[in-house]
Amino acid sequence: GEDAGEFCTCYRVVFADGSIRWMETRGQAFFESGQCTRFVGVVMDITEQQLTTQSLRQINETLGERVEERTRERDRTWELSRDLLAVTELDMLPVALNPFWENALGWSYSELMQRPLTQLVHPDDLQATLEENANVGRGKVTNRFVNRMRHRDGSCRWLSWSAVADGGRIYSAARDITSEIAAVDKLAEANRELRAQIQERERVEATLQQMQRLEAVGQLTAGVAHDFNNLLT
Repeated sequence: GEDAGEFCTCYRVVFADGSIRWMETRGQAFFESGQCTRFVGVVMDITEQQLTTQSLRQINETLGERVEERTRERDRTWELSRDLLAVTELDMLPVALNPFWENALGWSYSELMQRPLTQLVHPDDLQATLEENANVGRGKVTNRFVNRMRHRDGSCRWLSWSAVADGGRIYSAARDITSEIAAVDKLAEANRELRAQIQERERVEATLQQMQRLEAVGQLTAGVAHDFNNLLT
C-alpha cells in the first residue's frame, strides 16, 4: 500500500529474443507529496515458480475433473443399478439406499429409512441374518448370503447379499433372486413329477409282467388238465 510504502507486484517481461519471463518486484517505496520519489527493493525472475504453479493448477483442475467424472459415474451406477445397494449403520439402520429398493420391495424410500432393514427379514431367516450381520461388523466379508425380505404386498423376495464393514458402517449389495429360486422350485417339482411317473410306469410294468406270468401259468394248467382228461378218457 502507498501509506506503508510496501510494494510487491508480478508482471511479465518480453525479452529481445521474444521470450517471456515472469518477474516479481518487491521492496519499499518512499513518497513525497503523494509521489513515489525513491524505491529500494529487488526484482526477481520467478518464471520457474510461476510455471510450476500453473502446472500444479492444471493438475488440480484435471484431477478435479476426473473426480467429478468418477463421481458422476458412481452416481449413475447408484441410480441405475438393478441391485439393491445400501450403506447402513452396524445395526442395519439405513444411511443411504439406492432407488431400486423401492422397485424391489414396494416400500417408499422414507419408509425404508425409518427402521433397520432386519425388521423386513422373514422370521425364519432373522436369526441367521443377525448372526451374519454381527460377523460382518467384526470384519467378515459376506458373499452370497441368502435370506428373504418382506415386500409391501405381503409376499417375500429372496435376496443374495454381499457386504463388508468399513469405518463403522456396512456397505452391501443384494440381488433379487426370487425368479431363480422359483425356477429351481419349478425344476424340483418337475423332477418329483418325473420320478413319480417313472415309479408308476415301473409299477404298471411289474403288474403286467405278473399278469403275463399268471396267464402263462393258466395256459399251462389248462393244457395239463386237457391232457389228463384225455388220458382218463
